[in-house]
Amino acid sequence: MPRLQIVAVILCIVLNAFDNFDVLAISFSALGIVAEWEISNA
Repeated sequence: MPRLQIVAVILCIVLNAFDNFDVLAISFSALGIVAEWEISNA
């Protein structure tokens, strides 16, 4: 593969990882947010 294709593939992988980080972060912090804001489960 040419160098430009390798760079494009690596860039796509990195951007995909950053795009999914917010979902991962909120799943870990959701319980703390619910407790702090006193939100009911309903």
